[in-house]
Amino acid sequence: GISVACASFESKPAYAFSVPSLTGRPRRSFSARPNLNTQLWSTANDLEVHDAAPTPKSLRQQHRFNTTASADSQIDDECILTIHGVRYDVQAFALAHPGGPGILRKFAHNRADATRAFEAAGHSEMAYEMLKDFAIVDGEAGSDDRSADTMMTPATASASASATEMTKPLWRRKLFTMEDPIGVHKYLGIFCLLHFAYRYGQVFFGDTTAGFGSRAGLGLGASATAGLWLIPHVLLNLSSFIFHVPRERIVGKPIIWKEYRVHNLVFVLRSVICTVLCWLSVYHKHAPSWRRVALIGSGLSILGANWAADEATKRLQPAENDSSVASLPFWEGCTLATQRRIKKFYAYCQFMATISCLTITNPIWPFVVLMPIQMSSILLTLVRKSIISARGFHVGYFVSLLFPFFAALKHFGEMRLAVDVPLAFTLGTAAFLLRCQGISKYLVWGPMVALRIALGDRIMNYAMW
Repeated sequence: GISVACASFESKPAYAFSVPSLTGRPRRSFSARPNLNTQLWSTANDLEVHDAAPTPKSLRQQHRFNTTASADSQIDDECILTIHGVRYDVQAFALAHPGGPGILRKFAHNRADATRAFEAAGHSEMAYEMLKDFAIVDGEAGSDDRSADTMMTPATASASASATEMTKPLWRRKLFTMEDPIGVHKYLGIFCLLHFAYRYGQVFFGDTTAGFGSRAGLGLGASATAGLWLIPHVLLNLSSFIFHVPRERIVGKPIIWKEYRVHNLVFVLRSVICTVLCWLSVYHKHAPSWRRVALIGSGLSILGANWAADEATKRLQPAENDSSVASLPFWEGCTLATQRRIKKFYAYCQFMATISCLTITNPIWPFVVLMPIQMSSILLTLVRKSIISARGFHVGYFVSLLFPFFAALKHFGEMRLAVDVPLAFTLGTAAFLLRCQGISKYLVWGPMVALRIALGDRIMNYAMW
């Protein structure tokens, strides 16, 4: 979830920028590393291109691995907030604000007092220290001539804030917001994490289908309720829409934004639908009619997810600044070469996730790719709350992407070196290389889906699951 209204000022932007001084004195600089301007990291969009420049598609695809996003954190319009009776000019910081510039503009343009919203966000001492740099005294920003009683600190702020709110521990104010006071979204997230742990435990130490299949070798049939356990995963993503998230990409930190949130829901639904269809096929003992439903339904869900993600991008991707493109900030000190390698791995995993949904054999294949999709949202939320850093996000996301590969190796061993896994990796790699050459995603996935439906089960061995 995302805290209400004015989001945390304590973010450490992943760019180098300094707040302009209106007094002529040097101002505090905020520095970190630039990020690559790319959509490839998102688990939500398979290298979709919306570049306006008339460059060859193949060059535009490679361009995503190499270019850097804008480091400009300043918006064009004036943005002055009033908090605890002090006016702050945050125009130079607006695009780096974790809650996005929109919420700042709302208070600035309406000339509304932002004190209550600022306190409700549960800011840290670092946020209060940063805020001092934007204070306006006698018409000038950044003056150090303020009297002690006008300088806001967590202590002075708590005296005027809501007693009920400020007596709560900081961790509770960060994780339980006014938008979700009883923590429905948080409890769903905890359930999903435990569910992933349970299913992966089965994959690695027992049933390779994790309870979604026939549980061969365990003397058990297909579970009649396995599909119901996927409902909380969908509810987790749906409940995220109660939170305020910015429309723009935030300069400096990997934080959830509106386009990403819709993409995440779309691809969660894709994985859940494909898992349920595989499970139903097993539950009905692979009756020909159910196999056909599973094949066609999974293929249509893959193509439908690509279309829905594109529509979300068209409607939600802002045009006013380059931070709206799904770029991913890295930690300070991360070299551009390392960023390129990591982003290519992230991109490759997207294609393998789609292939996993297209196999329609072991029900665990579309399920295991669900974990990185939802883990990315959980990790981004923790970054937003300043609970983990950008490095922590990348480490956690990278590890979550490895788990499906381990599950594939376990599947490969169970199949006694059958063709399923090598074929899946071959097709996933081919799709990735074609997209890197600028081939339309629909020209890549359309024929693959049609071929999978046409061939049916002539190649893939589904019966043992």
